[in-house]
Amino acid sequence: MSVGPSGRIDVIWNDTRNNPFTYRSQVFHTSSISGGVTWTPNVAITPSFNPGVGYPNQNKLGDYYHMVSDRVGANLAYAATFNNEQDIYFVRIGEYDCNTNGIGDATEIALGYAPDFNATGIPDSCEGVGDLNCDGRVSTDDTEALVLALLAPDAYAVAYPSCQIGRADTDANGMLDGTDVQWFLRMLITPD
Repeated sequence: MSVGPSGRIDVIWNDTRNNPFTYRSQVFHTSSISGGVTWTPNVAITPSFNPGVGYPNQNKLGDYYHMVSDRVGANLAYAATFNNEQDIYFVRIGEYDCNTNGIGDATEIALGYAPDFNATGIPDSCEGVGDLNCDGRVSTDDTEALVLALLAPDAYAVAYPSCQIGRADTDANGMLDGTDVQWFLRMLITPD
């Protein structure tokens, strides 16, 4: 169990309801924004696994679960036996919120609150795409750095040693080329 900044309670547990005649478990999740008065429907967040793998040498999977809730979801590290041995896995429950504004990234993009010009599913403001001088924003101050990145990559690396040149790939096609200029201009004229 963990609690997010807004007071949302996230709870996970191993459950055998989908495999009633075996020992196979799944990790389930529910949450409450009412202090536990009401709960969201229980949802399986993992495939099923056999927690008895390792028996009799290790007769228990172990209580290796750790969850941290944030404003829109939770990060969960958990134990399971998907590959027929005991391992630790990670799953994100809910959307990511890269800018911690309380709105999930996919929702923010879908509603038009944040641009995602390179179609990565991450708001551009979180990726640093287009912020070629690494000052934390995309502005006309990045124009000179863009020209350097496109025409003289070695000079860009010297002038901006803490910036990744990949920030110039504003169209996310894996190449630094003229189409990045067009996407950069769109980023300049479209408010965040």
